[in-house]
Amino acid sequence: MKKYFKFVVLLVSVLAVQLVSAQSVTITTNPFPATICAGQGTNVSLTANPTGGIVIGYVWSNGGLTQAINVSPLATTTYTVTVTFMGGILANANQTVTVLPAPNPTITAGGSTNICAGNSVLLTSSVADTYQWYLNGSVIPGATNVNYSASATGSYQAYVTVGTCSGMSAATVVTVNPLPVANVTPAGPLTTCWGTPIVLTAQAGAGYSYQWQMSPTGNAPWNNVIGETNQTISISVTGYYRVQVTDGNSCINYSN
Repeated sequence: MKKYFKFVVLLVSVLAVQLVSAQSVTITTNPFPATICAGQGTNVSLTANPTGGIVIGYVWSNGGLTQAINVSPLATTTYTVTVTFMGGILANANQTVTVLPAPNPTITAGGSTNICAGNSVLLTSSVADTYQWYLNGSVIPGATNVNYSASATGSYQAYVTVGTCSGMSAATVVTVNPLPVANVTPAGPLTTCWGTPIVLTAQAGAGYSYQWQMSPTGNAPWNNVIGETNQTISISVTGYYRVQVTDGNSCINYSN
């Protein structure tokens, strides 16, 4: 009888150990893997999945007391959940949420961003996986390369992605200056007698400088008329004349 009693007690003990060891918990995440980008407000849902017994309660390391929690850490963080089963049995599980740094793209200009009408400046983004250029906060259609040739006044930004994370660059301002006015007014007829010069006058403008040019045929090449850098020129040689006007922004225009 004593042997039988000992056998029953041993059998009950084995069963109790098996019941205790069967109670456990795992954590599932959404999204999976549990990776987010810094500063982009993305949440990760962590859900405890207990097995093997009746659950009394949950305690997360961040203070959460529910089966599922949403987290958005600023740095990579490991979260622990402790599940209490009926009978006071505890089970733990850990889950790490990885925070990737957000891209911080920069723009490099291939020259002055203060340009003249008709010209452009090459803007280059720092290296990323994908690119989208913006002008004044709006998408530039088709501008999806690392480089963009800017020819309009405005604020340019590059929106890039690296892996699953994205970021917008600071603005680079490009200013397009108008060309100076290069009109020429003759003082009289463009045909004259020998010894009577023809006077041409270029339009005046703030900061303008002038260089008169001459071509025998009206086609290239145009050659500078030595010493003729005033607003007016007195012509006594037959030919085609034009004026090159440069303004204070170093923009150049030519008369017709």
